[in-house]
Amino acid sequence: HAEPLTTSCKALTMLFRRLRKKHATSRIRRKIIERETAMDVDEYAITLTKLLDQGWLAPRIVTWLDGVEALKFASVSRNCRVVRLQSPLDLPYDSFEEHGPTDVYNAKVWQRFPSFLSSPNKPHTVYLRCLWSDQGWGNRKGMLSVVANGGRAPDDYKPWSDLVVCGEEPAPHDWSPLRLSFRPKIEDASHDPYAIWVRIGGGGGHRLKVEDLCVRVLSYANSE
Repeated sequence: HAEPLTTSCKALTMLFRRLRKKHATSRIRRKIIERETAMDVDEYAITLTKLLDQGWLAPRIVTWLDGVEALKFASVSRNCRVVRLQSPLDLPYDSFEEHGPTDVYNAKVWQRFPSFLSSPNKPHTVYLRCLWSDQGWGNRKGMLSVVANGGRAPDDYKPWSDLVVCGEEPAPHDWSPLRLSFRPKIEDASHDPYAIWVRIGGGGGHRLKVEDLCVRVLSYANSE
């Protein structure tokens, strides 16, 4: 009876070997399939990097951001560099000083900006900075503002219209820094060009002084 038992053991051993080989082959095949499936998923997965590579998303994002946040966004990666801070504008004047006539209470245009919309790189935000002060005593009536085309800055103690896009009043008695910013309406060409308005103030003895005016434009890169 030993020979049939030996034969049976050999048969079982061969069967086990086949089963192990088949199981190993199935496991390898399953891993290959899983790996190929993962690669397919990765290939078609939508990621922020892939969207930015398409070139349309970053310009859309910065339209929702203010100037400071847009600059931060532009520093994240190459595909995010869709805005650029330009060199200071070459304006006719960088300083202003006048005494106000007793009977003049209205504001006036100091100088106009060049057309922002005629530039191939459309503006995102315009920044102004300067030092300013009034006569140093008495009532404070001085004002500096930026007004869209077709509008005007307010007279003494009058409300501001919607066309006054940024500004500050009253001017301080002592020299102080002034920083203003606004976003030109690139979809409305009728607002361009914008102008800087000043108001000294009526009643006698008033004076407005501005020094070191600097204006820079944060523009969309390659927006032509």
